[in-house]
Amino acid sequence: MNFFDKFVSLLDCKVLEVIREAVSLSVARAQKEITTNERSVGFVREGTRATKSNVKPYSILKAASDWTIMMDTYEKQYKIPEDICASASRPDIFLFSRILKRVVMIELTVPWETNIPKDHTIKVNKYYELTNELTRNRFVVDLYAVEVGARGITAKSLYNLLKDLGLSRTHIYAFLERISKAALVGSFQIWLGRERSLDSGGERITRVS
Repeated sequence: MNFFDKFVSLLDCKVLEVIREAVSLSVARAQKEITTNERSVGFVREGTRATKSNVKPYSILKAASDWTIMMDTYEKQYKIPEDICASASRPDIFLFSRILKRVVMIELTVPWETNIPKDHTIKVNKYYELTNELTRNRFVVDLYAVEVGARGITAKSLYNLLKDLGLSRTHIYAFLERISKAALVGSFQIWLGRERSLDSGGERITRVS
């Protein structure tokens, strides 16, 4: 792997770390909802009506205690459990609940902004077979191909993911800002690395994607 590929890999990892934080927050909320529902018992005074609680945002991560997040680390690559699907495919983030028989797959791309539509289609098609296999195994599947431009512009696909995770508007925009910054900083580091390589007599490498 040359220096450019290493920097691109690090860029993706930095952005994915922030996305994972958003996913973890949503998972914690789903698990907390289980505990809250088990403990809450409503009593209403005779002759009065029960008031409706605040409506919570819709979330694809329904209340379940067994949501599991899988994602590659620097030391180890994950593998989808065989009882869920016997496949070598590895989306960037793979969530599953055996209780709910539900899977959420997240695949990130950090392209030039002009390539976002094309790369989105490529990523969706990449996991077509895996999606079908999971469906045949009676899992409900949500696939999110999300994009962040190399200059920090976040695509609508990323907003849709954060919204579907049931995050508040405040959390959504906070995560979007952090993800944008991570992409910008990572892209700048790639540029610096390229310049250092050229200064050392290295070959200019350009990426077309």
